[in-house]
Amino acid sequence: MSNIRVNITKKFPQREEQIAYEFCIDTNQLITVVGSSGCGKSTLLRMLAGLTDPTQGKIEIEGQTWYSSEEKINIPTQQRDIGFVFQNYSLFPNMTVHDNFRYVCKEHLFSRKIKPQDNKRIDDIIELLELGEVLHAYPATLSGGQQQRVALGRAIIGKPKLLLLDEPLSALDAEMRAKLQKEILKIQNYYDITTILVSHSLQEIFLLSDTVVVVKNGHIKDIGKPMDVLFDTSMSNKISLTGEILSIDNVDTMQIAVVAVGNQVGSVVLGAESDNDIAIGDNVILSMKAFSPIVIKPEQQGYHHEKMEAL
Repeated sequence: MSNIRVNITKKFPQREEQIAYEFCIDTNQLITVVGSSGCGKSTLLRMLAGLTDPTQGKIEIEGQTWYSSEEKINIPTQQRDIGFVFQNYSLFPNMTVHDNFRYVCKEHLFSRKIKPQDNKRIDDIIELLELGEVLHAYPATLSGGQQQRVALGRAIIGKPKLLLLDEPLSALDAEMRAKLQKEILKIQNYYDITTILVSHSLQEIFLLSDTVVVVKNGHIKDIGKPMDVLFDTSMSNKISLTGEILSIDNVDTMQIAVVAVGNQVGSVVLGAESDNDIAIGDNVILSMKAFSPIVIKPEQQGYHHEKMEAL
């Protein structure tokens, strides 16, 4: 099976700490990289893309060496067969949506020496991401969600081996974020592209990921399926959701908590089994055993605490 092999280090001037990554992951899946701010997630993506050089090591994608300090190989970004979507969209402001697609398509076709006759690819992406109504609009006139869909479409036009997404949905509201999560899944399933996503959202991680890579202080702490890496399945819950406590009120002899789960808000009674240290603003797990909801902090159910801190 094809895979991604990475064994690299990155040293920084005037800093004692360094980044060191070593892993091997199968391709044709969606991989989510999680970790606290400043731990090196975006640097990993930039080194895979060739935008930042490692200090030493090797990057191998599907048997092709993209970087090797020992063999003195460092393939330029434009030859690495990648798509990259940043948080700020990075669209060409003086071009319409259609021209943004055409320009990048021509660039890809030119670099791969493929005849520029297959505009069907552009049409497929326009249909896939439902952008037909804004084809002749300029980026400045589009909503954030529309701009991000254009950025996603532009990144996959060349059918890259690797699609890199650096928190592409972080600036969007919950409704648009949920919609674009589905678009990313649609792209992943339609084109079977290996996708590496940086995210801080638990809901996003569980919805999208085949594999989760946990990063802490520039090192890989764990790799595996979302349920294995971030969640303890030892409790036989019928339902288990992550959310945030918005308020806690005392009503007669009961405590009632308002919990936000994704884009939904609901109230639950904090029963005897609930964590009595819960406070407003806490991230919690809302578990349903039989008909009695239990609200506990992640570490109480066996979430690896340092991984939760990373989110």
